[in-house]
Amino acid sequence: MTAPVIRGVNHIGITVPDIEAAKSFLVEAFGGQVIYQS
Repeated sequence: MTAPVIRGVNHIGITVPDIEAAKSFLVEAFGGQVIYQS
């Protein structure tokens, strides 16, 4: 049995004390990229 593949994430919502540190962590941890930021 193979592991499922994540094809994408629509959005996430979390409260963090440092948004830039959280963004950097998530991009590095999941190997993703920020496509839109408001």
